[in-house]
Amino acid sequence: MTVPRRLPRTQGERIRNVDRSHASMSGQGMTASARPVTSGRAAAQVYAPDPWVQAYTYPGPLTVTNGTARIYNETPRVMGLRQIRAAVDTPPTGAAVIVDVRVNGASIFTDPTARPTIDAGQNVAVVTVPPRTLFLPDDYITVDVAQVGGGTAGADLTVQIRAV
Repeated sequence: MTVPRRLPRTQGERIRNVDRSHASMSGQGMTASARPVTSGRAAAQVYAPDPWVQAYTYPGPLTVTNGTARIYNETPRVMGLRQIRAAVDTPPTGAAVIVDVRVNGASIFTDPTARPTIDAGQNVAVVTVPPRTLFLPDDYITVDVAQVGGGTAGADLTVQIRAV
């Protein structure tokens, strides 16, 4: 069996040359389980790591706050953060809702304008995480609410974090 020596760099990159019944990735201290997915070719199977999705919820009207609830990576896997989805049940008016995702207290967004921003009158924002943003074993994630809207604050916020 040929075992890949690293995790995929992007969502589009697939892992090849692995046992078709089960696979695990290892090398340089990284391990991750893998599952079969269908490729465009009829006879071929490729493997991709199982996604990891966690959600934060902030019930009620939003206030600007630094996140204190931590979600830890309690797996032995080194994961790459891929996507952040922020949604509110009550959309903000006058200004946007802006959230920031932090790993070990540091923002994952080097450009503050890239943070998930739910525009006034909208309910959802989805952003792709900067490339090579890793979530190591025992790291933790927090979510800050940096801005809540202008006239009416957004309410009932859910932030989903997707990693592989």
